[in-house]
Amino acid sequence: MRPHSFYRKDFATYAETCFEKFGDRVKNWITFNEPHTFAIQGYDVGLEAPGRCSILLHLFCRAGNSATEPYIVGHNILLSHAAVADIYRKNYKLKQKGSVGVAFDVFWYEPATNTTEDIDATQRAIDFHLDWFLEPLVFGDYPSSMRSRVQTRLPRFSKVQSSLLKGSLDFVGINHYTTWYAKDNSSNSIGVLLNDSLADSGAIILRMSITIPLIQKLFLLQIHLLSLTFSCIDHLLNFQHSTMENLLVTGEDGCNVKGYFAWSLLDNWEWGAGFSSRFGLYYVDYNDNLKRCAKDSVKWFKNLLTST
Repeated sequence: MRPHSFYRKDFATYAETCFEKFGDRVKNWITFNEPHTFAIQGYDVGLEAPGRCSILLHLFCRAGNSATEPYIVGHNILLSHAAVADIYRKNYKLKQKGSVGVAFDVFWYEPATNTTEDIDATQRAIDFHLDWFLEPLVFGDYPSSMRSRVQTRLPRFSKVQSSLLKGSLDFVGINHYTTWYAKDNSSNSIGVLLNDSLADSGAIILRMSITIPLIQKLFLLQIHLLSLTFSCIDHLLNFQHSTMENLLVTGEDGCNVKGYFAWSLLDNWEWGAGFSSRFGLYYVDYNDNLKRCAKDSVKWFKNLLTST
């Protein structure tokens, strides 16, 4: 296997080729889409390519190390982004007047109870998800909880790398799915069974759904809310309405919200969920020649767009 620096150079070469060929027309560049997703799904739990993991004593994967590889992958993602952002700012930004950012996959977390333990676990859950990738790009290093809990398994940035990372985002893209409760993991059973990033966080995640307080955390950053997803038809309209209300409030509070994209126009193939999840504004009948019909949210969305 080649040194990691070769892959970062390859990515930088690819990105610069895109800047050269398309930069006169493309003004918003996303270097990586959902880095947390493919670092975890590909190298921690092995559900996506390349299918590497070691959880449950390699029950699901033939090769991999869930305790180290996700962190190595995340490290190289961050350094690759920083290198590309630096190239764009030095060689293309003045002429092309574009922006470079990352689209993060984001769940928000709320404490399952008001105990100090669950409140602390909630912050760790955030640290091991959004902040794992956001904080190095804003502050130049990983969250302190990751440093203390992962220790030597978490790669370190040199001073030069940290300087290159810090402030390398022109905008923050947010793909927001839902919100979860977080509870402190008071036992070591998960650590023994998984020995991965989830175990490292010391938080147990429980399902819930509320609106998006995560915008408050990104108060001073330029936000492009790339997609919010919800598959239940009866709740889609309320979800879109609630989202817009909260975005309006955060904008009034000073958060620099620059854009919003509803996911998605049509029901489609949703990764591992296949056709079972229906996020579209338009319903697609897969059993009747892909016939389409507008959900209630379409009328609401049209009224929103025509009234602004």
